[in-house]
Order: sequence, then structure tokens, then C-alpha cells
Amino acid sequence: MNLLVVEDVEPMRELISVLARQALGKLVLEGRVDSAARLADARRLLARHRPDLALLDITLGLESGLDLLAELKEARVPVVILVMDLPPLERPLPKGAYQWFVKPAGRSGAEDLERFCQLICKHRSG
Repeated sequence: MNLLVVEDVEPMRELISVLARQALGKLVLEGRVDSAARLADARRLLARHRPDLALLDITLGLESGLDLLAELKEARVPVVILVMDLPPLERPLPKGAYQWFVKPAGRSGAEDLERFCQLICKHRSG
């Protein structure tokens, strides 16, 4: 299973990438985790290695992850939107995304790893 992480904040991007790799290992799945801080880098990675799942931050400095969302949808890549807190229920997911996912922050590493395992399993089964 190949994952693409698009997050502009380097420490968060690294943490998400590490947790995703650990989750793949825990689930005994082969795959790769690519990461990008900018849309241009994400597009290059998308062209080289079509991911099975993309974890996408909407706010990428001066860029918007929404600009990449349509391209990922066209490539038939499921997209999970990374957020700091769950949005209100009345806020719909951006068109083309299928789930919100709260970024790791202030929880135990084991809890974050379990959430990533659940995310990957949900994607594989659904």
C-alpha cells in the first residue's frame, strides 16, 4: 500500500509519515510513504508513484490543498483531509475527499499509531 502525505509543516509531515510507516509495518503491509510540503512536489510524486491513499492538508502556506484534490480524484486516489480538530458536523467534506482525520497532537504515540492502523484498514476494506 502506497501513501502520499501532503503537509507543509515539516515536524507534522515527518510525524505523520513515521506513524504511517509504523502502521504499515504493524499491519504487515508492504508499501511506501511519500511526503510533500508543496503542491508541485506532490504532483511530481503523484506522477511517479500513484498512491493508494493520500493524506492531504488543506492549508499549505500560500497554497491550497483543494487545488490538488481534483487531480487526486481524477487519478482515483482516495483522499483523507488532515485537520487539527474535527470540524463541526454541518461542515461538509470537500468534494472528492472521503474522510476527515485529526492530526496527531498531544496524544500518546500508541493511540496515534492505532488511529493510523484503523485508517489504513478502513481504506483497504472500503
